[in-house]
Amino acid sequence: MAERRKSGDITKQEEAEQLEDPMAKVAYELENVFPVLNKVTFGRVSTFCPLFSSHNVLKPLESILVSAEMTSGIFEDICQKDFGAYCREMLFSAPEQGVVREFINIDVRPDIILAPNVGVRGVMWQEIEGKRRTTPARMLVSVFQMEDLAQILTRLTGEFRWEMCKRIQGARWNDLSERSLTSEYFDYIQFYRRNNDLSTEAKEKIKTDMGRARNSIKEMFVMDYSLWILYESNGSPRLNKVARNILFTYCPFSAQVREKLKINPLYRELVEHYDMHMGQKLHRIDNLCQKLRSTGKAVPEEIERERAFIAM
Repeated sequence: MAERRKSGDITKQEEAEQLEDPMAKVAYELENVFPVLNKVTFGRVSTFCPLFSSHNVLKPLESILVSAEMTSGIFEDICQKDFGAYCREMLFSAPEQGVVREFINIDVRPDIILAPNVGVRGVMWQEIEGKRRTTPARMLVSVFQMEDLAQILTRLTGEFRWEMCKRIQGARWNDLSERSLTSEYFDYIQFYRRNNDLSTEAKEKIKTDMGRARNSIKEMFVMDYSLWILYESNGSPRLNKVARNILFTYCPFSAQVREKLKINPLYRELVEHYDMHMGQKLHRIDNLCQKLRSTGKAVPEEIERERAFIAM
């Protein structure tokens, strides 16, 4: 809207009126978002037909119909494994309740838009709305989805993980001096040939996978993230040691999954190191809760939720 005002298409007053008009917002989305994303979710942009046609329906419609309940259930399954997938770290301050400055995590599940077509792809459209980090991501999938919906939503979660980290890190998203998911993974792919922790076979596999990913480091991460959620969470190794360490550091499994994986030597050290680190955080927040109770103050609900998050 700001661009349309600057170009003279609308006045400042018209911009303000349309921003407050729900129907104008819907019309804008239909005119600007759906024409593009219908093509992308369809999967074959060059042969896209905007009319619903039987020649695009390769499976029984009742078996490929997507519902809100289905997407919610799949996201719940993903978050049962990667419990921090859609959590945002925010600053909480309540001096009147005895909390001066604490960082807490808020779980904000994405909004899913069902595109009115038959398709094979999903789209991670926006990781947040505007600049507010507590707003939900926006994703699109076809209402008639011919590919495995769980795999598609797992991929979209991996894309969200990557884009959200880039958003938080800004220009330093690939700067290893400021460690993050994107900077460590970028460094791992950029210099894998010189990494002594990787075997010759692992290096060859990375080279092959990068070809499949069209030399996109983001796409490479999304592929690894999908393996992480769909296979590694069940104790079926698919990643090399370096990639597994990065994923375990920044996309840790829930306590239930970690407990199951501890019996496997590939994961035992990672689980023990993570549990020790989170145990220190838990001890710190327990001390805060004890301090508040000893002074007769109730523990804020936000702190209680953060404690539960750390214990996951």
